[in-house]
Amino acid sequence: MVRARGSSAGTALARWLLTGVLAGLLSGCAAMIEEASRGPAPSAAAGPVSLMPMASLREGLLTDRLDVTGMPRPAPGMAPVRLVRPVAVAAREGDVYVADAGAGVLYRVDLASQQFVRVLGVRVDEGTRLALGVDRVLHVLDRAARRIVRLSPAGRLLPGLAIDPFDLSQPVDLAADESLGTLMLADGLTRQVLALPPGGGAYRVLALRGDTQLQLGAVERIALGPRHLYLVDPRCACVLFADREGLLLGRLAGSGPGPLSGIAADAQGRVYLADAAAREIRVLVDGRLIQTIAYRSLGLAEVADLRVSAGILWAVDPLGAKLEARRILPRALGGGAK
Repeated sequence: MVRARGSSAGTALARWLLTGVLAGLLSGCAAMIEEASRGPAPSAAAGPVSLMPMASLREGLLTDRLDVTGMPRPAPGMAPVRLVRPVAVAAREGDVYVADAGAGVLYRVDLASQQFVRVLGVRVDEGTRLALGVDRVLHVLDRAARRIVRLSPAGRLLPGLAIDPFDLSQPVDLAADESLGTLMLADGLTRQVLALPPGGGAYRVLALRGDTQLQLGAVERIALGPRHLYLVDPRCACVLFADREGLLLGRLAGSGPGPLSGIAADAQGRVYLADAAAREIRVLVDGRLIQTIAYRSLGLAEVADLRVSAGILWAVDPLGAKLEARRILPRALGGGAK
């Protein structure tokens, strides 16, 4: 009997403890949900930047020799080659690819030696977009053919991604998550984004919906930040941001009114916008404009594509026929704003 009472008392105590634990968990979950719904998280470490020169690439030597990792290597009789009209870039650590619509060629580039190698089997035009996965697989968006071409680091064609044609009516841009490897593919006609896992397989369709006051008119460019997906809407010349499930959360102040030709986001939560009309790169933090950087201060005539990888901002300049790489540093460390 004592045992039974002890058991009954223990059960009551256990129930009391469990109730307290559950209440605490529910309170914590509610706080996290409320925090997530507020939009971009405050970025105390993110402020104005200095973009320090790292590389400015216009020309190099063309080789047909690769090492075991697919990087260009010296070969007899290498000929000089110049960029004609580059339109897209993808970079991750030492891997750098440039799509040159003027030459109709995709190049892999060794920045240290400034050697180029042609990547075969890929069509390049003004609409070409590039993204590198965590597995170093290159994804090339062929907008005309409505498909994604995948290439191994050695330049071999890999099996394509199995995507329902109804989900891919008018692909316009793609971006890769540098930590998780998820590939985001935006469709301009359906105004949705496909979230594809690394290596292919079952994918999710993000419908990009918000409340009645927040709707996406169209999508032209996308970028991935630490917590959010950013979408350039050409109809309002503005940027909307959504969570990773496609729920639209808000519109970035300072993202209009001119046409935006490029967008990128860094690991600290800064968003970089290329304003084609003002000829400047805008830097936003927590939805606020904190800095403008004139193209001319970076030696750029125009910008067709922006990417950020491993603390480096990559800018493609079709008019100047060049690829510019700048190290992102806090302004205090990098000196004056560039």
